[in-house]
Amino acid sequence: MKTLRLLTFLTVNLLIGLPWNQGVIAQQGVIEIKQELSPDPLVISGNSLARVKRDCGLIPSQPNQIIVVKEPIPYLRLTLEGEEKATLLVDGPGGRFCMLPDGNQPEMTGFWSPGEYKVYVGNLSKGKYVYRVHLSRFKNSPNPQP
Repeated sequence: MKTLRLLTFLTVNLLIGLPWNQGVIAQQGVIEIKQELSPDPLVISGNSLARVKRDCGLIPSQPNQIIVVKEPIPYLRLTLEGEEKATLLVDGPGGRFCMLPDGNQPEMTGFWSPGEYKVYVGNLSKGKYVYRVHLSRFKNSPNPQP
């Protein structure tokens, strides 16, 4: 009887805590990708606290996401869907790239070498913002709408 009560307690706590843990993973998670991306587009949601002033606007002190590319990808498109005037900073094997808002969604496209890419989602204004990052191997695939 005690074993059944313990199992019920653990199952309920796991189910209650699971959504909270997923939010943390989306915020500061590590995603490993290969040439075959599934699903495509892969959408990562999170919150960004823009407060450290850099050349790419105000960004968080730690990367929002780390993308580990396991093998060369001939073409990958990373598109940021963010609030206000969202900025995107990607620091990876090929260098450090900043995409500022110019009327379009900040985007980084092309060949991706194997390695670790630190993704910072920032803004031109201080605050906390919701964002979605879309990763796709296709040049013209539309981003899913919320």
